Amino acid sequence: MRHKILTPVFILVPLVALLAMLGQLEASRKAGMPWRVEIEGYDPRDMLRGHYLTFQYQWAWEGEEPSSFPQKLCLNAGYTSPKTPRVSPYTSGKSCASILSGQELVHSKVYIPEAQAKDLERKLREGVPMAVDIRARTDGSIMVEDLVVDGHPLKAHLQFTGEHL
Repeated sequence: MRHKILTPVFILVPLVALLAMLGQLEASRKAGMPWRVEIEGYDPRDMLRGHYLTFQYQWAWEGEEPSSFPQKLCLNAGYTSPKTPRVSPYTSGKSCASILSGQELVHSKVYIPEAQAKDLERKLREGVPMAVDIRARTDGSIMVEDLVVDGHPLKAHLQFTGEHL
């Protein structure tokens, strides 16, 4: 009798814990401010690594670009588009819509479909305007959400050009 009661409990407790963790992960993914940042390739010999396109952020600096890269960035709405950030070095007490810190402030990578990898790498190398939609998480990290090619999110760009995901 005791086993009949405990068996469902042993099954349900880990399942509920897993669902709670997934809910927390999704909530943290959605938390934070969305931004669009222009990119360019940073290693022309090897921009493609597996299914990832590696790139360098082209931050729109407010004022002069600092001579050494700051530890933290302050992002505020841009002049031309509220989604494109004006960036400045963060200092204590500064009013910022988002504050970024960490190792991924200079370059990062975005997942791309294998079938379009070489073409997207070529477009990046040839200077076709590209950007990434990012989310500035509340912990200061960056989550790359989508690649934007010539002003269009990747999926829309592929539909427009007749290519497939």
